[in-house]
This record gives sequence, structure tokens and C-alpha cells, in this order.
Amino acid sequence: MGEHNIKVMAGTERQSGTEDIFSAFRKNYISGAIDQLFAGASDQYMTNDGYAKQNARMNYFGRVNYDLRQKYMLEFVWRYDGSYMFATGKQFGFFPGISAGWRVSEENFWKNNLAFFDDFKIRGSWGQTGNDRISEYQYLSSYGFTSNRSYVYNGIENKLLNETKIPNPNVTWEVANQANIGFDAFFFNNKLSFSGDYFYNRRTQILIKRNASVPSSTGLTLPPENIGKVDNKGFEAVIGYHNQIGDFKYDVSVNGSYSKNKIIYWDETPGRPEYQQSTGKPMPPDPNNPDGNMYYEAIGIFKDQAAIDAYPHWAGAQPGDIIFKDVNNDDVIDGLDRVRSEKNNMPRFTGGLSVNLQYKQFDLAMLFQGATGAQQYVSAESGEIGNYYKDFADNRWTPENQPMHLIQEPSTAMRNTGEVNPTHSG
Repeated sequence: MGEHNIKVMAGTERQSGTEDIFSAFRKNYISGAIDQLFAGASDQYMTNDGYAKQNARMNYFGRVNYDLRQKYMLEFVWRYDGSYMFATGKQFGFFPGISAGWRVSEENFWKNNLAFFDDFKIRGSWGQTGNDRISEYQYLSSYGFTSNRSYVYNGIENKLLNETKIPNPNVTWEVANQANIGFDAFFFNNKLSFSGDYFYNRRTQILIKRNASVPSSTGLTLPPENIGKVDNKGFEAVIGYHNQIGDFKYDVSVNGSYSKNKIIYWDETPGRPEYQQSTGKPMPPDPNNPDGNMYYEAIGIFKDQAAIDAYPHWAGAQPGDIIFKDVNNDDVIDGLDRVRSEKNNMPRFTGGLSVNLQYKQFDLAMLFQGATGAQQYVSAESGEIGNYYKDFADNRWTPENQPMHLIQEPSTAMRNTGEVNPTHSG
């Protein structure tokens, strides 16, 4: 079509499968001569089990590409996905995406003024993707026999049925909205390259339980609902240089990225202090344990009994114990003094360096990677089957040795508390 180029692609995909499992067990055989179930011991030493399930997915997808002289580029993609994970009427989701690019270096005003650029392109995109990788059959009820309740009728004991799972017939796709804007630049006969991107992702309809706003005293165990919202944004950049001098070739590339996530909506306990709320804070390491990133703030070590008497403390505190911050200033150290960490177990900063060297038929490749800005709670087993980390003993407080620094972050306070209490240094 002359200077216009158009490409169209469409397709469909279907996946289905069945799974049937049967197992039987029996023990206390008199000998191994007959390896059949009937040859084992009496009924109390045998069992059987089994289950069956089906799965199916139906997907339709397509893409349309358009460009004008490789200078102006436009692409539209779409998916219409169906999954057995959801009830009828909720099975299909439509997930579109669009991207555009402008090769600015092909414009005359750029060529006449910035000739050292071999190529410069600005690009942007927006799209949606769906997630159905969740627990199966959440839209169906399930029942089971109770283990400790029954009734007698006509002299026969009958066990009772109870509902083991409350269904959610409205469960549907989790959705990720992804936006990106960036550029690609090449200089000096394409020897030097540089690209940068800013991204913004919002995940919506995340499946979480409404356990916080519905107290356990109701006796309800609610199913997950599509109510969670989380933002993730940041930037990434890559700079590279490659050249050849005779038979020697080399490529060097440096990359780095920064990202931060934030909860936009999470089920909150009514009346909970702002500093303990999830909203506005990073995702906890385990979404099913929303309080997994709640910590006591360590602000020092009690040096003597006078220091203990002068500040709120755990019952039975002794010199050498951690001083926990009285966050709400009520002169009591309890669960209301835990605060949410501004970090989780995902690093905010990641980076890397790659070097590739080649001389004739010999080559050498090196890769260096690093990450920082994450926080991981480490728990060590102690007792008969384990021991403490060496770090827990180094520079440990004693009446004769009183280190000025706090314990390493993160760590635990176990003595005099009756439980493991995650802490972090303030």
C-alpha cells in the first residue's frame, strides 16, 4: 500500500483436560509372595481415595499493526479469554491493548540539527491482562461430614453434613492495567545505545477475603472477593556500548530499575489506627496474611533497671532487652504499638552489569547483578533440631559488654515476651 504498511493477525486457542486419580492402600502382609490388596490385613489397615476434575480454556486473540514509512507506528492487540475457573456469565474477559511509536530521528528538523543521533524513537503503550491462576471452583459450595456431631434415628447413628466452603458466584478475572512511556536512542554509528521507560501498573479486582471488616465473632468465614487494588510504578534504564577493534569485539551494558508498590484498597478493620492500616502501604509478603509486615519498632536496649523503670516495657523486662517504641503513647507496649513497614520482600532497586568480550574464536561473558531496598523477616529454629544464627550472638549484650548499636534489622525479640515478635530498628 505504498508508504502505508498494515498487518493483521487473528487466532483462537482451546485447552481442555481431565484428571482421574484413584489410590488404595493396605498393610501388614504376611509375606510378599502375593502383592495384591486382598492379601493384606483386616479392614482397619486399609484405605482408598480418589478424585476427578476437568479444566478448559477458550481464547480468542488478534493484532493489527500499522506504520507510515516506519516513522509513525501504531498497534492494537486484544484477547477474549474464557476460563473454567469462573461461573457461567463470568467466564470470559476482554483485555485490549494499544501502543504507538514515533521515530523522531526521521524528521527533517531532527536530521538537520542532531545528526549524531543514528536513531531516536519515542513510544508509549497501555493494555490490560487477566489473571485466572486462582484456587479452583470458588463459585461452588462444598460439604462434608462433621467429625464430632451426629444424631441417632431408629437406633442408628447418622453423621451430620455441614458446609465446608461458602461460595462466591461472582468471582471473576483479576485485571492488570499497564501503562508505559519510553524512548530508544542510538548514537555514534550505533555504538552507544540508551533506553528509558516509566511504567505505571494498577492491579484491580484482586481476590482477597473481607476478614478485617467482618469480625471473627460473627462466626463467618467469607470467601475471597474481587475487591483489592494495588499500584506499582517506577522506571528502568539501560545504557550499552559495543565496538570492534580489529579482531577484538566488546559489549558493555548497564541496567537499573526502581519500583514501588502501594495498596490502594484493602479490607481494613474499622477503627484501626492509621499507622496500622494497609492502605497506602506496600503489599505484605503474603497477601493472605495482611498483618505479615507489622513490626514493633526497636529504639534501643535497656542498659540497667533504672532505664526499664523509666520507659514502658514488656512484663519481666531485664537489662539487655530491646526497648520497643510506645507508638501510641499509652505507657503500655502491646499490639497497638506495631507499625507497618515501608518495605516488603521485593527490592525497590535492581541493577546489573554485563560484559561480553570476544577475540577471534575466544569469548568471555560476565554478569553482575544486585538489589537493595527490600526487607525480609528471618526466623531461625532453635532447640533440639536447630540453633540460632551466629549474628544473634556476635556483640551480644552482657553487663560487661554493652554495644551501642541495635540488633540487626530485621530480627526477633524472644525473651520475656512469650512469643516471637518481629522488630525493626527505628
